[in-house]
Amino acid sequence: MPALSAHQALSTHQDSTTHKLIVTLVDTIMQRNTNNEVIQQFLIGQSVYSRQQVQQLSDEILLAVYRALLIKHYQQLPDQQLITEMRIYGLDYTVDLAEDYSAAAMAY
Repeated sequence: MPALSAHQALSTHQDSTTHKLIVTLVDTIMQRNTNNEVIQQFLIGQSVYSRQQVQQLSDEILLAVYRALLIKHYQQLPDQQLITEMRIYGLDYTVDLAEDYSAAAMAY
């Protein structure tokens, strides 16, 4: 298996970090918004399910679909907008340059 370049390693590290941020944000949203009626309206509004279909979903499936859609939504946002969303939900993010540079240096 070929070694990763420093750029690839840093990119992979950033993707992993971004994924962790998204999961943290979505988990926070899920904890604050567990109202099934609101989630059902969201799924209907996004044309994912009809009203009849969404009413047939179990609570577990309803939450799983909602979580997946939120993750997909936040994956498509630029990093700066993701950080703005995190601030809206009261989540702070700090950059650890030493960790970011050490990940690239080790791959190099």
